[in-house]
Amino acid sequence: MKYIGAVIAACALACTLAQAEEFIKNGWANANTYRVTGTGTIGRDQDGGTPAQRQVLACEAAQLHAEGQLVERFAQARLRSVKGSVSEEAVRDGIKRRFAGTIRGGRIVWRSFDPATNECRVVYEISEKNLKARVTGQTRAKKKK
Repeated sequence: MKYIGAVIAACALACTLAQAEEFIKNGWANANTYRVTGTGTIGRDQDGGTPAQRQVLACEAAQLHAEGQLVERFAQARLRSVKGSVSEEAVRDGIKRRFAGTIRGGRIVWRSFDPATNECRVVYEISEKNLKARVTGQTRAKKKK
């Protein structure tokens, strides 16, 4: 009986790990949702704080990293849709300046903190209706009659 219980537990763990691996991938979850991962650690000079303080700082850094990844990836997608009209660097820098720190509707959907390394990993998700079409420039303006 114990053997059957151990087999069931092992199968459940394997299924959970497979779902977690699928879950933490970067990219489009659907046409309305995009996910990125971010990693944050705290500096050596901040090792003296409490474990809770170190976790908060590392996870804030991970969220900022994920938001930066999101802006950069959306900027790259936008660059592909307007390629040739202006330099890539100018557009990328402009988009980063314009949107840095203003990600609305984003949320952390998964978080992991390793106290041994003071490293936090997050999966950050942004959702909005027709987000993929808008980011990739596939929306068309409606013609007025």
